[in-house]
Amino acid sequence: MPLKPAKPGLLRRLPPLLLQPVRFVPHFLQKLVIEYGLNQFFKESIEQQELHVLEGRRVLLDITDLKLRLMIGVENGRPGLVKNLQLPDVSIRGNLEEFILLAANREDPDTQFFQRRITVEGDTELGLEVKNLIYSLDPDRLPAAVNRLLNHLGWMVEKTRAAGL
Repeated sequence: MPLKPAKPGLLRRLPPLLLQPVRFVPHFLQKLVIEYGLNQFFKESIEQQELHVLEGRRVLLDITDLKLRLMIGVENGRPGLVKNLQLPDVSIRGNLEEFILLAANREDPDTQFFQRRITVEGDTELGLEVKNLIYSLDPDRLPAAVNRLLNHLGWMVEKTRAAGL
C-alpha cells in the first residue's frame, strides 16, 4: 500500500496564510510593488531589449496556495501588471515555494514541470520562453538586496522541505 504524502507542517503553511491578504490589496498598489520588483528582476534584460518576445503577450502567474493570480505583460519593453481583461496567452501555476525556488535559481524548472509542481497551460512555447528567460538570469547581476532576499527565501524553502516542516 503506497504511503500517503505527509501534509506540510505549520512552518510551510504559515507564509501562505500570512500572505493571503495580499490578494485584497488594491490593484494600483499591487501594480506599483510588482512592477518595481519586475523591473529590478529583469533590469539587465530590459536594458538589452531581451523582452521583445513577450511584447503584447499575457502571462498569468497563479500562486495557488496564496489564491493570488497576477497577469503580467510587457509593453514598450517593460514588464508590468495588467488587468485581467483578456485571457492569458499562457498560465503558469504552482505554490509559493515553487515560484521562490524558480526565481532563486535553486531548482531546475524542468524538474518542477515534470514533477507537476509547476504547471503550464496555453501557449507552451511562450511558457518555455518565459522559463528560459528566468533561468538565464545571472543572480549576481540582480541588485544585491534582491539577490540576498531570493537566496535567503530559497534557502528557507530547501531547509523546511528537508526537515519535513
